[in-house]
Amino acid sequence: MGPLAGARDHRPLAWSDLTELAATGLLTVGSHSDTHPDLPRLPDEEIREELRRAQDLLEERLQRPIPHFCYPRARWSVQVERQVAKRHRSAAIAGGVLNRPGRTRPLRLARLPIRRDMPEDLGPVLSRSVWPEEWLASRLRAWR
Repeated sequence: MGPLAGARDHRPLAWSDLTELAATGLLTVGSHSDTHPDLPRLPDEEIREELRRAQDLLEERLQRPIPHFCYPRARWSVQVERQVAKRHRSAAIAGGVLNRPGRTRPLRLARLPIRRDMPEDLGPVLSRSVWPEEWLASRLRAWR
């Protein structure tokens, strides 16, 4: 199986595939939490453990530092950001807009999630300053 085998059929990549992709330098691997909980609802100690376990596993398996994080389900809070800042130098929340140098906080970056409704050709999505579908989805997540 090649490194992108799971990308279009939505299967998780194998560790060997992820290792191969990370080694190319074309992919940034970030941590995402251990069990994918709603982090803002957890006490500080549980947030710390979720972040630690996930980062430790990735660093052990990929043999490289993992300085980046992505908030599960794009759920952010000041409490969670404080814990993320202790372990990571950047974090992505939600997408739909471009990150602008000097105007975007490193721990609140927009991201482009891989979604089942993305077009086969990602060129048009990546060339726009706003992806309307994700912009709307990120606003709806904020209202929950």
